[in-house]
Amino acid sequence: AIVGPNGAGKSMLLGIMLGRHAPATGSASRDLSRIGAIEQGGADWMLQDSLLDCLRVADPSGAAEDLAKILVAHKFPLALAERPLRSLSPGERARAALICLFRRRPAVELLVLDEPTYSLDLVGQRAMTSALRAWRGGLVVASHDRAFLSAIGTDAVIDLT
Repeated sequence: AIVGPNGAGKSMLLGIMLGRHAPATGSASRDLSRIGAIEQGGADWMLQDSLLDCLRVADPSGAAEDLAKILVAHKFPLALAERPLRSLSPGERARAALICLFRRRPAVELLVLDEPTYSLDLVGQRAMTSALRAWRGGLVVASHDRAFLSAIGTDAVIDLT
């Protein structure tokens, strides 16, 4: 977990990890093919494609029934899954992006999430918490919500205060 007040550099640190920003000194290397990321409110997922489009790309042979089961497992409404990701609310878009990352091939080994509970309603928060608690890969999460961080099982904290 990465915590700290607004302006402390949480998003900048994530950006350096993802190669979106250069470190002030030294260097950072990474294999982005195995890293999945979601900016606050899913701002980096402002796509014309829908969640269903993204899932079909990940598994072109996937039957409609199988796609529906994925949505049900994540408590994601089918009507929203058919809309362009850019038309969703920030919270809906972040949840859709997470579902896409879970299905990406090659499989994601590390999730990097910036304020994943931003703009989520109670159902969305519970679905996000449940999905991340079940995640077996690496996880780096910047958040102000310490209860959420505890609920998803973070075991180390970088405090930027």
